Amino acid sequence: MSLSKQFTRREKALMTILALLMVGAAYFFAVHQPVEASLEQIAARRDEAELEVMVLEAKQTRLDGMRRELEEILAQPNAPETPKYDNLQQLMVFLNAIMGPATDYSLSFQNVEAPEEGQIVRRVVDMSFTCTDYEAARAAVEHLRDCPFRCQIGALTMAPAAAGQDAPAAGLTGGAVQVSLSITFFESLEQH
Repeated sequence: MSLSKQFTRREKALMTILALLMVGAAYFFAVHQPVEASLEQIAARRDEAELEVMVLEAKQTRLDGMRRELEEILAQPNAPETPKYDNLQQLMVFLNAIMGPATDYSLSFQNVEAPEEGQIVRRVVDMSFTCTDYEAARAAVEHLRDCPFRCQIGALTMAPAAAGQDAPAAGLTGGAVQVSLSITFFESLEQH
């Protein structure tokens, strides 16, 4: 007894179509989908790399600008120095000389904190003083600005010293002037 059967032409056509569908499905699942997924991952990585390159280029541009600015500052003939930490004695002598013409003044030193990065310590001084007139107050602020030590002035206010309820409404040029400001002095932990 023979178990072989002859397929009809229609069955052969259906089996050929089925075989082609199986080959197509195998290609789709084994080749096409993995290649497409890989291409999407490659495109995503390329986009991330391009973004990272843009960020690094921006950082490089900023760093180059900062270097140029630093070179310009250091090239100035009278550029202020960044003194070694602890410059408090010289700073007190300087501030005492500046505050000489003031009728009264107060200095408040904030705690000096170790830097998170780098070797530069910031010494912040909150100060207020009264001068006899606007020109004396302006001269004192200019002396602070032109300090021989690296510093940055912030939060500067000037007001008439006699500004009260019973005092006449005088401008800055009409008498004593009260000045309040915050100044940050920079000191280096590095040995020169």
